[in-house]
Amino acid sequence: MVESGIVLRCRNLSTPAEPLKHNERDDSFKLYMRDHGILVYLYGRETAASISLGDRSVNKGAIAENAVATALVASGYSIHFFAKRDSTLKTDFVISYRGKVTAVEVKSGSSKRSKSLRMLLSGDYPVQFGIKLSDSPCGTDENGVVHLPLFAPAFFESTAGIVLYKPDIQSLNQELSDGDGSEGTRARTRLERDRRTPRICVVCQIFKAGFRPHPPTYCR
Repeated sequence: MVESGIVLRCRNLSTPAEPLKHNERDDSFKLYMRDHGILVYLYGRETAASISLGDRSVNKGAIAENAVATALVASGYSIHFFAKRDSTLKTDFVISYRGKVTAVEVKSGSSKRSKSLRMLLSGDYPVQFGIKLSDSPCGTDENGVVHLPLFAPAFFESTAGIVLYKPDIQSLNQELSDGDGSEGTRARTRLERDRRTPRICVVCQIFKAGFRPHPPTYCR
């Protein structure tokens, strides 16, 4: 299922330290659905209807965590998690963000406490940065944990780089001048589409505490 692209595999780490790939455990992993619609369908019609109607009493923890996993992978990150053997210490994700081992916690329910995140940042573990995703106000708490909205991973700086689409205006103009036939019509359609489509991500800074999801050089 992983090879077919239906699910994402998130491996547990023997220790949350670089290189993350080297510290992967083969005997412990989580699976996430690439298609959120399929995941919601598996919960049943009643749950799907409640979620679509905005019923906040529904436990959406697994769905929110699944959405974060797919967003991180789409941004070019390799996802891992850390669950210590014979302990309640665990964190939803561990990624390498800007060269730092970063623990990420997803909190979609009423409880926003994260004892494990505080423990990982206490200095006893090689975790250098912590992010908590929830519907709480953005900011940085006294433990140095950055609080961001649940949709934040969709705007995390991509490790794979950003590819900008720039239409070949000269070629389009040539097609337009060749006549009013089907080729000219298609060229005008493409030109109009290109004018409506943003060529770069216009998101510059959506969070407090100076957190920038993209380098400022990409801002309009």
